[in-house]
Parts: sequence; structure tokens; C-alpha cells
Amino acid sequence: MRLCLVACLILAGTRAEACDCAQPPAPKKALEGAEAVFLGEAIEVAVEGQTRTVKLKVERWWKGGDVSEMTVSTHKSGATCGFGFEKGKMYMVYAHKEEKQKLLRVSLCSRTRTHAEAETNGDFKELGEGSKPAADKPREALALKAELDGDTAKVTVAFNYTGKPGDPATFQGVRLYKYDVPVGKGPTPVGLQGKDGRQTTVLGGKKYHYYPALTDRQENGSLSVAKDGEKVRVTGVYHAYGTLFVIDETVKPGDPILLEEIAASLREANDKGQAKAH
Repeated sequence: MRLCLVACLILAGTRAEACDCAQPPAPKKALEGAEAVFLGEAIEVAVEGQTRTVKLKVERWWKGGDVSEMTVSTHKSGATCGFGFEKGKMYMVYAHKEEKQKLLRVSLCSRTRTHAEAETNGDFKELGEGSKPAADKPREALALKAELDGDTAKVTVAFNYTGKPGDPATFQGVRLYKYDVPVGKGPTPVGLQGKDGRQTTVLGGKKYHYYPALTDRQENGSLSVAKDGEKVRVTGVYHAYGTLFVIDETVKPGDPILLEEIAASLREANDKGQAKAH
């Protein structure tokens, strides 16, 4: 009897300390209630006292930021609703803000789960693709013009390979490329196409291929030109000098936008900046 009493008390104590959660809300409802929602790989897991701190490499964002790394905290023990992050695993994280806590918090009571569980339970299907972290987002072309010649568009695109996304253009990093692209024929390969490591990006339901440049002047990509009333829409991707660009511009054929003049003005501004520095 005494042994049974002790065992019962131990079991009762375990139940009393166990995490008690309601069923987590559906993905969209969980998104509304969370401070941040993202998909990320746990790259560092540290425990100090009763707190587990986790750094994650973010692959996709749905809410709350656009950085490429995110650090969250949770309780050390599952008994107090701590989430058991494991290094190297991918998680769909629904994080919340707690009073007096510097880091966003994750618990067993949130909808946070592994990538596989999120896939099985429809999180991605309901929330959509999300967006890439800012550091991984493709850059946009600097300028573009297109001239029609029968069923062919003579496309000229200016790319700026220097700096970071959002930085002002500098002449040294500007390159002009000219290609003949068939109109209305879908994505067409341009540049020096590679043989291995082809990557694919989907824009407007069409697949555009490129090969990551391993050395200088392996610039390549794919472009598509379609008529849009009196204008033409040029879409595609382009990779060179270690940078991926996305092109999506609608221009009027023969529009007097002279890219050579843009490059000249950039060079003039750069020369003035160097003269001022000296």
C-alpha cells in the first residue's frame, strides 16, 4: 500500500507539471496571432538555466521580418511547454512576444512544428510560398530597353553587380548586355549557358533557367518577351559575377531611354566623387 501511495504521488506530480495545451489554431489563425512566422533550420541550440536559445537560418518568411537568421527562446523542459528544437532540423516556427523577454518565444502550445509535419498538416498549402530573406533576394536590373524587329525583340539590359541590394548604382559595376529574343515564344536562353548545376526560377507560371556563374563572364539566364498592347513585357532571370537578377519590366518599343547615357552619367558622377575625395 505504501509503495502504491508513493507511486501514485509521483505520477500525480508528473501530471501536475506536464504542459497542458489546447489544440493549436489553423495556419492562417496561427499566423494572425503570432509575432513572427518563418521556416528555418536550427543551426545553434544552447541551454542556460531554464531557457533554451535557438538560432535558425531562415529560408522563408510569412510574417515579422526579412532577415536571414533569427534567434528565439523557449523553456528548457517540455514539461513547462518548452519546444524541443534539434540542431540540423528544419522547423516551421510560429513565435510570440512575451512581456519582459528580449527574444521572441516558442512553445509546445504554438503551431511550431518540423518542416515535414508542416507539410503534412497543410501549413504551406494554406499560407502560400512566403518570401525569401532580404539577403537572398534577387536584385533587379538597373534599366532596360527593347526594340521590335519583326518577330524579334532586340533587348538591352543594364545590370549593376556592385554593392548590396538597394545600394545606389556605381559605374564600375554596370554592365550592358544585348540579346535578340523571339517575341511570344516563352523563355529563351541567353548568355554563356553552362552544362551543370542548372537552377530554375518560376515567374508568372513560366520556368526560367540559369547556371550560377563560377568564374567571371559566365553570365547567363533566360528572357521572355511578350506583347502588351502597344508595349512589350520583358521577364526573366540573369546570373553573373555571383549575383542573380530578376527582370520584369514593361516598356514601349523605341522608348528613348538610352542606357549608354545612363552609364555615362554614372561614370561622370563617379569621376566627380573621386575628384572630390582627392
